[in-house]
Amino acid sequence: MLVLFVAIHLACLGAIWTGVSWSDIGLCLALYAIRMFGVTGGYHRYFAHRAYKTGRVMQFLLAALAQSSLQSGALWRFAQTVGPAVKGAVTHPGAAAETHTYADI
Repeated sequence: MLVLFVAIHLACLGAIWTGVSWSDIGLCLALYAIRMFGVTGGYHRYFAHRAYKTGRVMQFLLAALAQSSLQSGALWRFAQTVGPAVKGAVTHPGAAAETHTYADI
């Protein structure tokens, strides 16, 4: 995973030779916003806190969207909540949702 991470970041240097248009920058910003929604709405709000209920299809879509940001995986996050490991979502402050009780009011 580290090799992929480094390769993706080094590939950005290709913009020096190929150029960047405004539509490229717009696409980059749009994909960033969509993926960050997957991370915050999916990994954090749903998988870590179970802040809302959703069906299996939406769970899959949230997990796939968040996974496209290359931050761990939904199964790893879910295993932290229900499995024997005591890291991540379990030790996350407010894992029982007391931190975010009034966040959406």
